[in-house]
Amino acid sequence: MWPRRLALALIRAYQRWLSPHKGFVCAHRARLGGPSCSQAGARLIQRRGLRGGLPLLRERLLRCGAVHRAHQAAPRYRPVHARGDCDCGAPDLDCGPCDACDACDACDACDLFDRKKKDQRREDRAQRRLASRR
Repeated sequence: MWPRRLALALIRAYQRWLSPHKGFVCAHRARLGGPSCSQAGARLIQRRGLRGGLPLLRERLLRCGAVHRAHQAAPRYRPVHARGDCDCGAPDLDCGPCDACDACDACDACDLFDRKKKDQRREDRAQRRLASRR
């Protein structure tokens, strides 16, 4: 009985004093939702004891590591201005490579145009929803 209490006390101490300061969250929780690994571990140990809960917690930690590695290996989104060109599609902006003009160096015009397109798409979706309800 006391090993279970000790394990739960260690998990609670980790959650209270270490986890808030480590700078990242459980990959399994971040990508798939649900409880974090420490929450799942505490629940498993509380319900099944150390002998039954630790093997299941080990499987969970292995899955969490796999999710983390898959996330690290996924290609990252690179904005247009990071690729070195400025093909933002703004009708009044024809600047070629990003080194050619000050507007593209800061990419203010690209961001503004992207925001306008996103707002327009949002409005179009809202209008389609209203039209489908009628």
